[in-house]
Amino acid sequence: NGAEPTETSTEYTTPIVVSSTTTLIAKAFKAGMDPSAVAAATYSFPVQVANIAGFLATAETGNVAISGPVTVVYQNGQNLYVQDASGSLLVYGSTGKTFVNGDQLTGLMGIRDVYGGSPQMTNPVAPDATSGSAVNPTVFDLSAVATSDLAKYVKVENVQFTADVTFSTSTAENGTLV
Repeated sequence: NGAEPTETSTEYTTPIVVSSTTTLIAKAFKAGMDPSAVAAATYSFPVQVANIAGFLATAETGNVAISGPVTVVYQNGQNLYVQDASGSLLVYGSTGKTFVNGDQLTGLMGIRDVYGGSPQMTNPVAPDATSGSAVNPTVFDLSAVATSDLAKYVKVENVQFTADVTFSTSTAENGTLV
């Protein structure tokens, strides 16, 4: 109930089922001895979303779990790129696992964060992968690339750079192409 336990509080002798974010407060008592210190622990459960679009749309800034399957597009060090039919997402941080293009992850979880104005997942907890079909890039003309293509697996064809070019928006520089 959120109150500090007393000697007359209900004694719990069977497991307590916790299925939503809950704080448990405990204290031990024994005749002839001083009571223990109060111990408290909070058990948090992630917000559940069905897909990447749900992850991108949520205002949650804590743990979020994508319940539906996502497909690994590419992994490079701390960067893992995933997609599903609803969108694409950058997952940043070590998963402790190595994935390949086409691997399926169901139950990917992490903290929803924003980097450079765009949502990303950090501190990921990745389930074991199941095999799936490799993802082929979407082919673009450079003039067609838009902000909505962020984190998508794309291939830009028929481009010739005569000098270094900076790709930027009105608010931030995104990188230099050489």
